[in-house]
Amino acid sequence: MNSVYSLSRRHYRILIVIAVSVLVLWFIWSFGRILTPFVLGLFIAWMLQPAIVRIETRLPFLGRHQHARHVTVVVLLYLIVAIAISGLIVYAVAVLGRSLLAMIEEAPDLIPAGIAAIQQRLQSFIDILPPFAREQVAAFVSRIQASGGEAVADFIAGGIGRIRGSSDMILGFASLPIFLFFLLKDWDKLRKSFYGALPRWASIHVENVSRIVRDVTGRYVRAQLLLAVIGGFAVYIMLTLGGIQFAVPLAVLAAIAELVPIIGPWLLSIVAILVILATDPGMVIWMALGYIVIRIVSNNVLEPLVQGHHMRLHPALVIVVTILGASIAGLLGFVIALPVTMTVVEVVKYARRQIRDASSGDLHADEYY
Repeated sequence: MNSVYSLSRRHYRILIVIAVSVLVLWFIWSFGRILTPFVLGLFIAWMLQPAIVRIETRLPFLGRHQHARHVTVVVLLYLIVAIAISGLIVYAVAVLGRSLLAMIEEAPDLIPAGIAAIQQRLQSFIDILPPFAREQVAAFVSRIQASGGEAVADFIAGGIGRIRGSSDMILGFASLPIFLFFLLKDWDKLRKSFYGALPRWASIHVENVSRIVRDVTGRYVRAQLLLAVIGGFAVYIMLTLGGIQFAVPLAVLAAIAELVPIIGPWLLSIVAILVILATDPGMVIWMALGYIVIRIVSNNVLEPLVQGHHMRLHPALVIVVTILGASIAGLLGFVIALPVTMTVVEVVKYARRQIRDASSGDLHADEYY
C-alpha cells in the first residue's frame, strides 16, 4: 500500500494527465455530434499554425510587438480567405452560373429522362426474350422498384430526422469562424498552457509527435487536392471533346467528388451518365467508357503515384495499404489507411532516433522536422 502511495506521489502529474485525457476522450465520444464543429476548428487551427508562423517572421513591421503581429497575421488570413471565397462565388456566378443553373433547373427532367431512356432500352431487350424469361425479368424489376421506393422513402425520412436532430451541430458550424478566430489569436497561450501541464520530458515528445502527425496529414490533404484537380480536368477534357452540354459543371462536381474516395466519383459518374443520356444519348456509351477509364486510371495509377510521392511511400505499398485498410474498416479504413500508416512509420523512426541518441549519451529529445 505504501509503495502504491509513494509511486502515485512521484508520478502524480502523469496520472493526472492520463485521467484528464480519458475524461476528454469520453466527453468527445459522448457529445461528438455537438463538438464536431469545434474539433474541426481545432484541427484547422492546428494545421494552419506553421503557415502563420512563417508569415509572422516575414512581416517588416511590428517587430517588437509579437502579439499584435500575430493578431495582424490572423486578421490578414481571414481577409484573404474572405476575398478568395468572394472570388470563387463571383467566378461561379459569372462563369459557371449559367450552365450550372441550367443543369439544376433541368435536373428534375434530365435524371427522369435518363432513367426513362434506360427503361426503354431495357424494355426493348425484354421484348426479344422468351415468354418465361420475360415474366421472370418483369417480376425481378418490379421487386427492385418496390424495394427501391421503400429505400428512398426511408432515406428521406431518416434525412429529415437527422436534420431536425442536428440543429445543435448547425449552430456549432455557424459559430465556427468566430471560434476559429479566437483559437488562432490565442494559440500560443493555449499551447503553452497545454504543454505546461505535462512533465517536461513528456511535453517534448508530445510536441514532436504532434508535428509528425501534422506533417503527414498536410501531405495527405495536398495529395487529395491535387487528385481532385486532375480528376476534374480529365472529366472536363473528355466531356468537351464529346460535345456534352454541361461539361463545366459536371467537371467541377467531379473534382469535388474526388474528395470522397471510392463512393463520390462513382456516384457522380452515374449522375453524369444519366444527364448525358437525357441530353445526348448518342454519346452515352462513349462517355460511360470514358468515365470507367478515368476511374480505373485514377484508382490504379494516379492515386498510388501521387499519394506515394507525397507520403514518401512506394506506389505498390500504397495499393497494398489502402486495400488492407478498406478490408479492415471499409470506407473509413480506405481514407485513413495511408495517413495512419505513415504516422506510425514516422513515429517509429522518431522513437528509434531517440533511443539511439539516448544510448550515445544525448538524453534530450531532438526537435522533429
